[in-house]
Amino acid sequence: SLLAAEKSAGNAGKALHEQRCTACHKTDVYTNKKRKVKTLAALKVRVAGCAKANKTGWKAKQVDSVMEYLNSNFYKFSIFD
Repeated sequence: SLLAAEKSAGNAGKALHEQRCTACHKTDVYTNKKRKVKTLAALKVRVAGCAKANKTGWKAKQVDSVMEYLNSNFYKFSIFD
């Protein structure tokens, strides 16, 4: 089902985030009022940029999974903006 696929992607995003992203920073950067990311598109660019800078080797699907995890749990941007 679609819901199961979304949950699976979210779980993959969470695991990737915990493996790589939290080595550099904690989750408070996502909820800081002065955060630089203001849109879903900017979030995707930021995740892709961090992945590249940190030589994660992530493919587009993995970047999307992390972006979806971050958006669902921290940013809460509308997918329709």
